[in-house]
Amino acid sequence: MLHLLVGRGADSTSWPIIYQLHLLSETAFYLIVISIYFSYHLKEKITKWPVCRGTLISSNVISKNRDLDPKFVVYIPTLDYKYTIEGINYRGNNLSVDEKSYVFYDIDQANDLIRSLGSSFNVHYDSENHNVSCIYPDVSRQRRKHYYGILGSGIVLILFLASSYFFLK
Repeated sequence: MLHLLVGRGADSTSWPIIYQLHLLSETAFYLIVISIYFSYHLKEKITKWPVCRGTLISSNVISKNRDLDPKFVVYIPTLDYKYTIEGINYRGNNLSVDEKSYVFYDIDQANDLIRSLGSSFNVHYDSENHNVSCIYPDVSRQRRKHYYGILGSGIVLILFLASSYFFLK
């Protein structure tokens, strides 16, 4: 927040290098905070949801071309399931609360995930809104790697900036 107090113009070439380093360190700090929040806070909230048994209605694997490279295909398992809470029937279709969490680069992995569920499985549901449910209350290992990558990038950036600061001093 130091850049707000300094009152310099928007042209970064007019800023002393120390203020530029400070801005970069703020960015790194926010990267770390965001990655920790999404990785742990969301997991803590959802893992406390109650659990009931669900039954598979239908399943499928959708192939989708990635936006950046149309030749690159990802596979997304989709399913519909039903579950009953206090005598009321509900339907769901969420593997996880993070919709991009279970995207695979191999169709066999996507099919294996669906097969591993079987016809009956645990469903985690929101105790305040029973229509909100998922099968896996945690983010996938693949998504967790993304969060760790962001966290690592933030730490490396802070270390780089600290060494630059001491070198320039």
